[in-house]
Amino acid sequence: MKRPSPARIRFTATMLAPALAVLAASIAWSVSLIPDLPDPVATHFGSGMVADGFMSPTTSIATLSGVALAMAVMFGGLALAGFTSGTAARIMAGLGSGSIILLGVLEVSTLLPQAGLATAEGFVLPPAYFAAPFIVAIAGGVIVALLVKPVAEPADDVPAAEPVAISESSRAVWFGSARASWPLAAIMGLSIPATAIPAVISHRSGETGIAVMLGVGTVAVLLVFLMFLSVRVRIDAAGIHWRLLPGFPRGTIPYEKIDAVDAIDGKPGDWGGWGWRIGPNGTAILLRGGEGLRIRRRGSGNLFISVDDAARGAALANGFLRR
Repeated sequence: MKRPSPARIRFTATMLAPALAVLAASIAWSVSLIPDLPDPVATHFGSGMVADGFMSPTTSIATLSGVALAMAVMFGGLALAGFTSGTAARIMAGLGSGSIILLGVLEVSTLLPQAGLATAEGFVLPPAYFAAPFIVAIAGGVIVALLVKPVAEPADDVPAAEPVAISESSRAVWFGSARASWPLAAIMGLSIPATAIPAVISHRSGETGIAVMLGVGTVAVLLVFLMFLSVRVRIDAAGIHWRLLPGFPRGTIPYEKIDAVDAIDGKPGDWGGWGWRIGPNGTAILLRGGEGLRIRRRGSGNLFISVDDAARGAALANGFLRR
């Protein structure tokens, strides 16, 4: 995958810098309040904004901060990878920045009015403290959306290849693979400590239920991370075989179920992201933007698989189809 262009880096920095500054200030402010807060503090509010959920102050701050940082990694990766362009890029920048700001300000707005209380039982969150994070987040998101300069980059065409002439006795075979784009790997990889660290903190604070939920989430993220690190494809006389890194999921598509195979350029924005995607155009195993195989399956829609040297693979597959 190509390195991010300077324009993409500037776009990402403009999107994240204000939000991360607000988040850092919010974390520092929240930590400074800990000595004056009850333990546990109110973290969830029901009817009439009366507290009905509680955590230790440290766990509350760590959890929201971890989620906010994970979102920063996710939106930063999307921006650096050129996930969207034009107006859609502005919307993404505003949404990403606003979401991070919301989480940071929300932490302060729920903790600040609890400072000095002996207990959070029966605490009622004042309406102004509830509304403030959303107002600040919307304003910040709109400002960032107006400030960023989206990057428009032309798509690279995948060169076509003529079908390979294959005899009945031919044993030709083609192997191809693709690794996850570094933004996808970074998003998934950094999401692991973003859930694991709050899980450890929750466990040490005696909040077993929360620790178990976060621990299960960490294991799930790790499994997905391993699954989508790479994909391998083999094309031979029996059909097209593919498998993800752990060996599963995997599949084989025989030629009697294929109409044609093309080498095309796959864009994450066209599929709504990376990973296993299902949309109007069919199904995609999209590990990075760029070339891949589009397998036109009979009766079950198209399957796109990210893979290097896709044109050569498509040429061999079409040769088997015409044999």
